[in-house]
Amino acid sequence: MSPTVRLRILTCCFLVGIIPSALAADTSSIVSHVRTIEPQLSGVLRNAVLQSPVFRELVTRLTESDVIVYVKTGRHLPTGLEGHLRFVGCGGGRRYVVVTVAWGRPEARAMATLGHELQHALEIAERPEIIDSATLARAFAEFGQQSTHGRNGLAFETAAAIEAGQRIWSEVRQGVGRMADRQFERERRP
Repeated sequence: MSPTVRLRILTCCFLVGIIPSALAADTSSIVSHVRTIEPQLSGVLRNAVLQSPVFRELVTRLTESDVIVYVKTGRHLPTGLEGHLRFVGCGGGRRYVVVTVAWGRPEARAMATLGHELQHALEIAERPEIIDSATLARAFAEFGQQSTHGRNGLAFETAAAIEAGQRIWSEVRQGVGRMADRQFERERRP
């Protein structure tokens, strides 16, 4: 079963009221390429998949890639930085990154920040030449712009990641994901 079909089944189950524990189990299978061991972030990830079509699409596309994203919270990010991505390495036909999201943020803000960082992970997934921190920096220097928020003065930002974060923020704040799911359900009825 494809990730898209699985996601649609999950959405339909959610709409008819599947119990939360079953929902969490189904969601974890969809987000196999985006992982965390932190309970708070597991909830953020699950709710973002359910509430934001943009976030859901990012996760789906990452699930179809060779990039595995580990997500954690951090208390000591540089001032003004809500999250960041670090390339960890390659192995077994996979590339690994760690996303750190600022600790203690409201759920909607954490969803938007995580989505922003997942867009960066997708940008890596789309470029097989990125195999380490050096190739990551070279690639992002070509299609992104250098940011002042990084540690050691080296960080990059992309318009796509900024837009993804803003769209997810809007969807979550306005309940667009829930409306989109209801529309999907109506379209499926005979």
